[in-house]
Amino acid sequence: AWKATAFAAPATLPKVLGTADVDYSAASEFIEEHYHIPDYFGKETVRAEPIYDARDGVVKRNGDIVTPLGAMKGCGFCLMEAPTTVENFDDLSEVRSTYLEEMRKLIPQALEIDIDEIESIIFWHPMLRGESMTPRHRSDSKPAVATSASMVHIDTDVGAYGLEGILDLVQSNLVDPDPTTSPTRFDKDKIYKQLASENRRFVFLNTWRPLVEVRSRPL
Repeated sequence: AWKATAFAAPATLPKVLGTADVDYSAASEFIEEHYHIPDYFGKETVRAEPIYDARDGVVKRNGDIVTPLGAMKGCGFCLMEAPTTVENFDDLSEVRSTYLEEMRKLIPQALEIDIDEIESIIFWHPMLRGESMTPRHRSDSKPAVATSASMVHIDTDVGAYGLEGILDLVQSNLVDPDPTTSPTRFDKDKIYKQLASENRRFVFLNTWRPLVEVRSRPL
């Protein structure tokens, strides 16, 4: 399994490729509304941030740690070499039959744990994003489409939704809504009990894959 570990920054940090104006206002408002913490991202909600090639390493804000390719334990994200046999990501049936199985093998590697330590992996909210894409709602055969997100934001947060609200959100957006065909059935009542009274843990993972060469609006 692939594994990355943090190490002390070398004398030469990765090259800064440029800067981007990042808008933190929406995320800052979310944190203040739900957690009553003002200016969580600083008083300047729009500021220029350096752009690095993450394949050279991840530089933390204080500049003294570099994590190669990112790591879940150190950065909350990672980059992985992950070839796919999917030919058409606009076809949900192919995504269900091929891509989900590929992802089931990759996720334990990303988390750096054994697959036996994971009780279930539930896939939900399939979406294609692109700068020039025409937005559309999800259908039975095709995923939703949206333009690139232009502001820093928080997708799902149990503190804002509440546990039952989060589970309802997942249940209404399952990639495979048919529990008889899904390899891992989404049992809302069972999962609620495990999380609410059995001290079980869960994690939300966003998985992104570039389908073409990225020239603007990188993650």
